[in-house]
Amino acid sequence: IADRDIDALNPRTAKRPLVVGIVSLREAWGIVVVGSLLYYISAALLNIYALMLSPIVWAITMSYPYAKRFHWLPHIHLGLVLGLAVFGGYVAVEGCYAQSILQLVVSAPWPLILGVTLWVSGFDTVYAIMDIEFDRKLGLGSIPAKLGVKGALVAALVQHAIASLLFVYTVTVYGLGFPAYITTVASIVLLCYEDYLVLKSLDNIPRAFNLNLVIGPLYTLGIILSEVLKS
Repeated sequence: IADRDIDALNPRTAKRPLVVGIVSLREAWGIVVVGSLLYYISAALLNIYALMLSPIVWAITMSYPYAKRFHWLPHIHLGLVLGLAVFGGYVAVEGCYAQSILQLVVSAPWPLILGVTLWVSGFDTVYAIMDIEFDRKLGLGSIPAKLGVKGALVAALVQHAIASLLFVYTVTVYGLGFPAYITTVASIVLLCYEDYLVLKSLDNIPRAFNLNLVIGPLYTLGIILSEVLKS
């Protein structure tokens, strides 16, 4: 909704459903309203802390589409949105037992939350290279528009390197088992291959981007298997 006018001007996004009329503006707003209601109802049904924290997460999520109008780090904003999904899962479970909201927030798995944030921000930085000239023309913020292609690639590599270290740190500090280590290594290898594809040719960006559809579930699977085996 927020980007419909901008999307109409960008050849890459000009055929999105809201732009071409497959989905009407009224229908889109209906989805937002219904989705938000279900979100708050679900939070209320989980525990009081989930309900108390839900407006903060909602605000961060809903403000993301406007981020590039105000600063050149919308990728970090998007990464935080997905990183907070980890936080949400933690609150959903541990919120039933926490003695205070402060205790809950402090004890959250911040290494994993930050790792996801930087992983997502890294690949979104690369993806934004495809719109570098368009963003510059319209004055929209992004790392590629600010630092150029080489600067964006360096920024993505740095973010992915830190994310990889945080993923390893997470499985170590939380005492996760062998499956988690295996899938962590496999995920990092895929992440390195993703970056290699982009460094080899910018034409590989869509192909590299799709590797993230494997990396996330693979890493998560290792954590789940480790917890199942421990129980």
